[in-house]
Order: sequence, then C-alpha cells, then structure tokens
Amino acid sequence: MIIALAGVLVVLAIALWFVFTIRALRRLQAPTQGAPITLAARPNTALVLVDFQRDFLEEAHNSPWSSDEVKRAAASLRQLTAFARAQGWTIINVRHVYKGWYTNRMVHLLGDGCGAEDSTGLDVDPRFDVGADAEFIKHRSDVFSSSAFNQYLEDRSIGTLVLAGLDGNLCVKNTAQGGLNRGYRIYFCEEAVLARNANEWWETRRRYKKKGVKAFSVPVPELA
Repeated sequence: MIIALAGVLVVLAIALWFVFTIRALRRLQAPTQGAPITLAARPNTALVLVDFQRDFLEEAHNSPWSSDEVKRAAASLRQLTAFARAQGWTIINVRHVYKGWYTNRMVHLLGDGCGAEDSTGLDVDPRFDVGADAEFIKHRSDVFSSSAFNQYLEDRSIGTLVLAGLDGNLCVKNTAQGGLNRGYRIYFCEEAVLARNANEWWETRRRYKKKGVKAFSVPVPELA
C-alpha cells in the first residue's frame, strides 16, 4: 500500500513538473502585449540587433549555422549598419540572459548552459559587434519584454524597427509580433537574420508579410 502510494506521488510530481515546465516555456516564448503607440508621433527608426551572442553562434556551443552562413550574415549586417548610420538610425543591441533559478537550471540541463546567467558567452560575438548606440538585456524571447527598451524607444520617438538577429523563428519573430501588438512599423532584414529551420523561416516571413511586416535586402535604398 505504501509503495503504491509512493508510486502515485512520484507520478503526480512528475506530471506537475512537466506542466510547470511547459507553462514556463510558453511564457518565455510568448510575444508580449503593451500600450499602443501613435505611429505618426514616432518618426524615427532603429536597427535592432537580437541575440548576436557568442553563446548562440560559436561552434564550441554547437551552433546550428555553418561558418559560411555566419560570415554572410555578418557581412550583411555590416552593410546594413553602414546604411543605418548614413540614414541617422539608432542602433540598438539586445542580449538574452535567462532569469530565475529554475529556468537557469533547465538551460544547463537541456541547453548546454547557453544564455544562462553564469555563462561566459553572453557578450556579443565579435563578428557582429557593430558598436551599438544602446544595449538592453531581455529575459524573454520578445525584446519588448524589457521596460527599459520600451522607454528608450518612447524617449527617442522611434516608431519603425528594422530587425536583424537570431533566431528568425523565435526571438526575431516574437519581437516582430510584440512590435505589431503595439503599433510599430516592422521590417525584417532577411540576410542578417539567422534561423535554424530555413523552411519554417520562409513560412514565418510569408505569414508576417500578411501582417504588414516588410522584408528587404541590403543595401536598402528607401523605407516606404
């Protein structure tokens, strides 16, 4: 009887752990909501670089991208950055750091510790370090989860965001959705976005084009 009860308790504990973990994962990946902006009052543009960190790009951390893919994306980003500076855009770097004991424990168990608070690879990969004007830390996939980021955009009357970074099907996509939820004008720079699943990234671009997110190739002659 005692053994049977212990077995039931173990099963229940595992089930609760599973449900808690799935809910936590969904929260981390869910795009955020926020107060709508008045786009007409936000005439400025920012280039937002998402998660170009050593943890996610170095071969030592089992990067899913080949060295050639990374080199091409880095070259495109340099072109994009030169264009952005010529246009007077603000360049914003965003780095991901997982928050909370439980989340960090799961990251160490399942993700080789990449993005964990105690990781030594949280800094920007030198190949993608373009000297940003500002930098923010996020703890969820959507950059808009950072209140400091939101305030920075408001203070500088920024209403248009050009997104580059990784992963196209996760943090870049969810940031695009977070921006749309607030009324921002959003662009993808396709050559400067890395995605683990190329077919899914194609589908992401197709779906978000219907939502009003435009894509372009560098150099960009004009945003209309």
